[in-house]
Amino acid sequence: MSDIPRSNSSWRRIVLPVSLILNIFLAALIGGHFLRNVVPGRGAEISLVRTLAYAADTLSPSDAEIFRGVLRRGVAQHAEPVQQLTKARAELERQITAEPFNQQAARAAYSTWQTDLNVFVRDFGDTLIEALAKISPEGRRKIIALRHSDQANPCTDPSSKPSP
Repeated sequence: MSDIPRSNSSWRRIVLPVSLILNIFLAALIGGHFLRNVVPGRGAEISLVRTLAYAADTLSPSDAEIFRGVLRRGVAQHAEPVQQLTKARAELERQITAEPFNQQAARAAYSTWQTDLNVFVRDFGDTLIEALAKISPEGRRKIIALRHSDQANPCTDPSSKPSP
């Protein structure tokens, strides 16, 4: 028998996954802001990250639950690529701000960052496609509408948009 009271173990089963999801969401949000500022012209791709961050809130309750559930199941597999991407971004920033500036080192850091970004996007793409396959056609249309809206108004903070 466990020494942990039953009431404590039940709330831990809920709090731990919620905490993990929140941490990954915040890492993606912060990473998106850094990536948007580091790479000129990549705003359209990075807006997809922001769109997904609030897309579930615009879906019907059943679609939102399904969408979030699939993304939650992918959390563990994306932890390592996110850590690698974070390290690569930090090294790139270090090389960009180094004195004296070393073009060769900056190119190498950029190449590593780009490779790690591509690995993350490729791996996350499988999870995203699975999530989209499981929601309704209406839910998929809402996500695309959000994407188009975000592209039309790139300076608008997505969290300030009213929920439909």
